[in-house]
Amino acid sequence: MKLIATHKQTDFDGLASLLAAKKLHPEASILLSGQLSPEVQQYVSLHRNNFSYIEERELRIDELDQLILVDTSDPARCSNKLQDIHPLETIIYDHHPNAPNAKGIVAMTGACVTLLLEEIYKQNLTIEPWERTLFALGLYSDTGSFMFESTTARDVKMLNQLFTDGISLLTVNQFHSQTLTETQQHILKRLLDHYESINHEGISFVYSVIELDQHVSNLSAIVERWVPLIGGDGCIAIVKMKDTIFVVARSSHERFDVRTLMELLGGGGHHAAAAATIKDQSIEDVVDVIIQQYKSSIKSATTVRQVMSTPVKTVAIDATIDDVLQRSLRFGHSGFPVVDEDHLRGIISVRDANKAHHHGLGHAPVKGHMTENVITVTVDTALEEAETLIIHHDIGRLPIIEDDRLVGILTRSDLLQSLYSRKPTEQKSDDCVQLPTFIQKDLESLGSLADDYGVRIYLVGGIVRDLLLEKANDDIDIVVEGDAVQFAKFVGRSWEKEVVVHESFQTAKLKITDDLTIDLATTRAEYYDHPSALPQVIRTHLKEDMYRRDFTINAMAISLNHDSFMKLIDPFGGRRDLEKQLLRPLHNLSFIEDPTRILRGLRFEGRFGFRLTDEAERFASDAKSAISKLSFERIGQEWAKVTQEKSYQRIAKRLDELNLLTAFFPGATYASKVASVYTCIANERLDEHPFFTLYPLYVQNVSSLQFIAKTKHEKRTTKELIELDHLDVQSLQTYGSWHEKTHHLQQSSLLLFNCAVSLPISLKSYVTKREHLDVRLRAEELIELGVQKGPEISRQLLQLECKQLDNPSLTKEESIAFIKKLSL
Repeated sequence: MKLIATHKQTDFDGLASLLAAKKLHPEASILLSGQLSPEVQQYVSLHRNNFSYIEERELRIDELDQLILVDTSDPARCSNKLQDIHPLETIIYDHHPNAPNAKGIVAMTGACVTLLLEEIYKQNLTIEPWERTLFALGLYSDTGSFMFESTTARDVKMLNQLFTDGISLLTVNQFHSQTLTETQQHILKRLLDHYESINHEGISFVYSVIELDQHVSNLSAIVERWVPLIGGDGCIAIVKMKDTIFVVARSSHERFDVRTLMELLGGGGHHAAAAATIKDQSIEDVVDVIIQQYKSSIKSATTVRQVMSTPVKTVAIDATIDDVLQRSLRFGHSGFPVVDEDHLRGIISVRDANKAHHHGLGHAPVKGHMTENVITVTVDTALEEAETLIIHHDIGRLPIIEDDRLVGILTRSDLLQSLYSRKPTEQKSDDCVQLPTFIQKDLESLGSLADDYGVRIYLVGGIVRDLLLEKANDDIDIVVEGDAVQFAKFVGRSWEKEVVVHESFQTAKLKITDDLTIDLATTRAEYYDHPSALPQVIRTHLKEDMYRRDFTINAMAISLNHDSFMKLIDPFGGRRDLEKQLLRPLHNLSFIEDPTRILRGLRFEGRFGFRLTDEAERFASDAKSAISKLSFERIGQEWAKVTQEKSYQRIAKRLDELNLLTAFFPGATYASKVASVYTCIANERLDEHPFFTLYPLYVQNVSSLQFIAKTKHEKRTTKELIELDHLDVQSLQTYGSWHEKTHHLQQSSLLLFNCAVSLPISLKSYVTKREHLDVRLRAEELIELGVQKGPEISRQLLQLECKQLDNPSLTKEESIAFIKKLSL
């Protein structure tokens, strides 16, 4: 016998999961215990002809060989008869944490039916309209109408599919929104009249204890009505009905995990909704356990230290209003703390500074216009408390004080970033990134040293991106929120490793082995005095350090400190863009500030198969004026990196598609023959020199190459290509005729020209023959034959070389005769 079972007090998710499992295991029987929630009992009464099931009294344990559990992993929670049984096979479909590893599907979703629906759709099984509606009921009920924190995108996706196929919302509303009975309303009133409230680390915990002389069904529905009326972060109803104690717990805060508390009482559930049923204990003992243990279910508060920005952009007490406006323009801040050394004296908003400037007070000292009564917090203030202060006082920033000194600032942006980057408690595995095994122990040790030294350190740059892409990368770049040079020296002493310091750049290299070096740098921000200028660099905090980078996929970090080891820091959505294979600049003026980022983006397109977003392409097109201000030295440096990519030919074409080719390379064109010229250049290995890879773009306008040729070699090559371009190539039908015109030209220039132009002969063959040419006569012998010393010697030797190239079998005697004839 094969049996599908779910927990007692079956709710709609349990019932929906039973029916969904039946579709996947049609040969199995459904067990419905007599303990159904009232709304489920009403549904079953109405729809009993739609599906078959057996009741507990019909169950034959001795015939059971396969047990399929849904919405639970404990057989004892389904039926007393299933306690201590051991069928030949157990299959589990469960969305609760801590489910054992077994055959089936166990994953953390808002509703169990989601897991089964995914499998049903994968197998293209038919779902009847009434079944779709029941499955939707299961989704709505166990996700709190998609408002519980445990709700996932997978739940929403399955509801969307059911909606698309068709459900009855009338039926969903009928059974999902049940009116309380008179008895249930009486219990709700008692819960509202008798409750206690406790506050612990910013979390409000409410509990109510009542005793009833009768059994009342659907306590969870009563609690669902009670919770929003009292407004606690965590609410627990402890209700004794005759000899049984029922405990129903709800949490609306990510830090309060009521499941762990209910597990202490023998129950279970989710982070936000859990319950326990207790016998043979007094209600006083149950209350004591809850009061003594609830703190262990509350996770430590996030403090402002963990999300604050540091170091702080400030203005000095003797600064002027114009100084404030200049710093605002440079950094984009809407206000600044005013300090006397490190001591906070007030705050000046840009709005107030603008008003003062409007009244001709730009020269006035800032202390006359700042706000002096500043609300502050300490580094250990809970984030929830700081959030309350910002909302209640309608302020944009909270200075953070430690030992009477300004050590950080919490802005609305910091608060919102922290708020919206939080994930539901059950879904935090994606926050961490597995580090490469060859360096993990060293990085873990480095994180411990950072804790000892009192700095925050982060793995940054391409290695973070490549770890998420599962690509190899051994460039270990670390930024330090603090003094990277002094920290590197501290690590070098601790590890007895060599440290190379660059004080002026605030960077250091830590040599681990002969083959492995760790680069450390102080977190820094960049600002540009004008478009295309080289950046000015100042010390700052991690978020601003990441903000100066080119694309979101390169603006991620991995924390290495012990309290957040391997945690991914992704303030700009880089991981999402990696998954979507998109290249998105950090801000709208990114390409204006540094147009070489456009070339970098096209490199990444080719390397990873990604694509600039439509918005990024528009920003690139708008950057033409900034590109024109770039020196060709900077363009050439970036183009040299482009040619290291296998797809550099495609990058040139993309520049043309974006109408940016001539902006970077004046006079260049991507003509129809460019691709074939590139192929030829690659075959001749001429693309090892970056300048040569630009020639295909200038075949139709070779003279323009002189505007981008900078080195002596590049200028000579350009001159020779222009010379070749002016030849009447169709008149040069022999190797000798080519030698007469091009004997003085570099081999590379000839091979480039050979790739670009259709010729009567192959210059590659000519170059080979020229290289191995062994002239039959020497200059001394020509003098003996009466040839006048000086230029005539060179002229006749050249003529002899031409003759020999066209007649490789020419003998020495024939060569002498040829020279004598030339001398007549």
